[in-house]
Order: sequence, then C-alpha cells, then structure tokens
Amino acid sequence: MSRLSNQATWFQHPVPDPASAAPYRIPLPLARQFLQICATSQAESLAGEVVAAPMRHAALACIDDFPGIEQRRLAALINADRTNAVQIVDDLEKAGLVERRISPADRRARELRTTAHGRALRRRVRPKALASQARVLACLPAAEQCLLIDLLTRVIDANKDLLRPGAGRRRPPSKTRAAFQSDGGEIHERKPKDNAPRGRNASSRRPDADRTG
Repeated sequence: MSRLSNQATWFQHPVPDPASAAPYRIPLPLARQFLQICATSQAESLAGEVVAAPMRHAALACIDDFPGIEQRRLAALINADRTNAVQIVDDLEKAGLVERRISPADRRARELRTTAHGRALRRRVRPKALASQARVLACLPAAEQCLLIDLLTRVIDANKDLLRPGAGRRRPPSKTRAAFQSDGGEIHERKPKDNAPRGRNASSRRPDADRTG
C-alpha cells in the first residue's frame, strides 16, 4: 500500500463510532459540530447583548477592525449572502452601533463604520467572546490549540473559492407557480391551494399578495 493511501484511510473507509459525540470523522459533520459548539459557547457568554448572535458580533468586529469596509466585502468576510448581510447591518444601525456612508469612489456602494457606542460595546464584549472560544479549546494543550488554528486557517485559505454562502440551499428551478422556502438547509414546497383560481384570466383574480407587478 502506498504512503498516500496509508495517510488517506480516513476517507477511504470511514467507520462511524457510536460511542462518540462525533461519530463521523469526516470534515463536513465535524465542521458543523465544531461551529455549533463555538457559536453556542459565544452566545451563552454574550447573552443579553445586542451582539449575542454570532453573525452580529462577527459583523461588528469586522466593521470595527476595517473602518470604511463596504457591505459587499463585509458579506464575504462573515460568509453571509448579501441579503443577510444587509439585514445584519440594518440591525446594527438601528441599535446605534454602526453607520453607513456613501462611498466617495462609488456612490452606489456603502461604507460602514462603527459609532462611538459600537466601539465601546466591542471593547466591552471582546474579552468575553474570546474567553468563550478559549473554553472550547481548553481540552487541548496550548501548542495543539495553536496548531489547530493554523491548520484550520490553511485549509480555509486553500479552499476560499468554495466560500459560497447558501451553497446547497438554493431554491430549485421550477416551471410552476409553487413557492419554495429554505428551512434548515432543506427545501420544502408549498403547493397551491386546491381552490386557487385557474384558467386564462386566473391572474386577474389572484389576491394582491400573489401579484408580482
């Protein structure tokens, strides 16, 4: 058996371990569980804060660390699609934590900056956020913690072209009037009601909520 095949047995013959909280030693399920653990730890540490939600905290941190960042760039850094990124910025702006400014280079773009209130909040919650992540890695010696962070960073940098928010949750194409919604990564079809009007003039009898014009 070659050296490569010896090193790659983890994906050639993955055997689930029913006694482990991580039965599948495969990147995707491990990454999902790791994300949930990190997010839960931070959310519990920041409970009651406006930025308790991990994505809000990540957005505030990026805007604070990169003053003048554009919304499109922010979406990429926090791995959110543009619609979600806009909603997150809306929430932070309503809370008085960030402000939008028209970009002098492109009037269609919006630059983001933290307010004095936003900077003060970031300084106050940052130690708690970092401590929450340190607790997650406390089961490893310090050297292994640094190694894990280095390895994760290398894997992400090597696969950054795959950082596509919403991948696997896109609405499937449809030739019908059925509406689809994403719920936890699965697609559910909402079928039209049996009493929905049909026929050539059906569009004129649709309720306002169904009109697109």
